[in-house]
Amino acid sequence: MSSSKYIYANGAIKVAETRLLDKSKLAKLFNAKEEDFKQYLTDMGYGNQANNLEGIINSELVKTKQFLDEVNNNNPVIDLFYLQNDAQNIKVIYKSKIFGLDHKDNFVDTGVIGKDALINYIFNEKKDAIPQEYLPLLQDIESKVSNLKNARLISAKIDSCVFGFIFKKLEKYKDETLGYYFKLFIDFANIMTLIRSRALNWGLDKFLEMFVEHGTIEQNDFIEAYSLASDGLVKQFTKYSYGEKLAKGLKAYSEDGNLSKFEKFLDELRLKLMKDYSLEFFSVGPLIYYYLEKQAEAKNIRMIYSNKETEISDLLEY
Repeated sequence: MSSSKYIYANGAIKVAETRLLDKSKLAKLFNAKEEDFKQYLTDMGYGNQANNLEGIINSELVKTKQFLDEVNNNNPVIDLFYLQNDAQNIKVIYKSKIFGLDHKDNFVDTGVIGKDALINYIFNEKKDAIPQEYLPLLQDIESKVSNLKNARLISAKIDSCVFGFIFKKLEKYKDETLGYYFKLFIDFANIMTLIRSRALNWGLDKFLEMFVEHGTIEQNDFIEAYSLASDGLVKQFTKYSYGEKLAKGLKAYSEDGNLSKFEKFLDELRLKLMKDYSLEFFSVGPLIYYYLEKQAEAKNIRMIYSNKETEISDLLEY
């Protein structure tokens, strides 16, 4: 984009950020009766009327994507960012096909391929509605998961294929902001898998099955970390750029063993690390950061709705 178009995009995003539901606005939802909760949200301008909360959240994220597409002015690199949403739909469809389960409520409408096109391809091998540039990705996924019967392994294989495709595309676009974001996303997903695997005694082999490639943290570091005591685990990743910050969360987890709290820590750390890129006004950084804020907003809403013991301090900061 030209400098004037970036200025317009960043200005529009700054205005949109003033409408985010921060803790003071979300406080109204804490005392809402279940039947009033959805109405309160839509009265605050969040989403559209829907039969359930996920429908309202999905509609808000669709509006967010439409807004960012408008201010992005056809910069194709942002489609790679949305491709992770297609990954979620691909997982849902393959699990429906392989296990015969109906997970329609888990679909999202913020991808770049379109869920109907994906359903037709995965169930009926119809390629007509699939954009040509994504056919190699879907063919790669099909070759990797068609004979699998383990849901966790299916998800991991799909993630690896999608991220491999993204990083190959990024070699062409050379977008450092998006590259940093995805490496961070993968690293934190692998760390969360490591912590959960240890807590549930899944064993190193199962962790390695779910390990997602293309992050910054090398697989050998995770292999070494798997059997380390708490003190060793805290120090294991300090050589990486955000290692000292990560160590604080690992130390807190080693003391309280609270998986939900550690997951929240990773979510907030990712936001903090990406906030610097929100100030890079001649990149996609502000767009990515705003979408992450909207995702955090959605997590807070789900938390308040699903757990009546949730307190203000439990909500994500953004």
